[in-house]
Amino acid sequence: MAYDITLDGPMFRNFDTGATRKPFVGGLSVGFGVRYRDLKFTYVQTYRSRRFKAQIRGRNFGSIAVSYRI
Repeated sequence: MAYDITLDGPMFRNFDTGATRKPFVGGLSVGFGVRYRDLKFTYVQTYRSRRFKAQIRGRNFGSIAVSYRI
């Protein structure tokens, strides 16, 4: 990651956020979808690696979407 304002602070000023960021981060999204006639259900699980060194572990979250076509 070249620059993250939440970890590096403002771009044009010298500012210490107190966090030492990791230069390489990763993410993986896995999901599936089911469609029955006009109803669609999708689920996606996302895994992200740690963004700074003091972070205990990466983030893991899911997303559900239900849509209906009229």
